[in-house]
Amino acid sequence: MIFTAGSAVQMPESFFDSARTMSVHFYILAREGISNEKAYATAAVLICTILIINTAAYVIMHRMMRGKRVS
Repeated sequence: MIFTAGSAVQMPESFFDSARTMSVHFYILAREGISNEKAYATAAVLICTILIINTAAYVIMHRMMRGKRVS
């Protein structure tokens, strides 16, 4: 899974360049013991990003459902 998820070592120069996903980055930092502080920071950013996306989807879903109700 790690090899197909993206494991680029260098910083991408363009929006379309290959890059490492945050979950793979967290795994590499935690597994290899490079930096526990950076691993925890990556996990916190990943959790906050998922929380924001889920909240936005929930709000959009409720706005769309409210518009489809027939009285």
